[in-house]
Amino acid sequence: MTGKGIRYEWRFKRELEARRGIVFVLRTAASHGPFDLISLHNTNWASWVGFWQLKSSKMGCVAATNLITQLWLKHGMPHDCVYNVVHRTKEKEFCEH
Repeated sequence: MTGKGIRYEWRFKRELEARRGIVFVLRTAASHGPFDLISLHNTNWASWVGFWQLKSSKMGCVAATNLITQLWLKHGMPHDCVYNVVHRTKEKEFCEH
């Protein structure tokens, strides 16, 4: 993991923590697991867990969508869990899929 990637993860972690309905965000990148962040969401209508894979290098939206499909195929699509890929584009620092 590069310093650039770690800083990107910390910035997005702070972004998630500031969102309404987010109860908890855990940075798991140092564990070398398949996801960089895990978040617990609790809203008026539902609760779920978000698994986040972050890519600090510029990556296209099609590639990010394909990565989500690969994660589903490898880890399954569990109930009440959402897989997300966040990458950087020219227009946005955090493009979420």
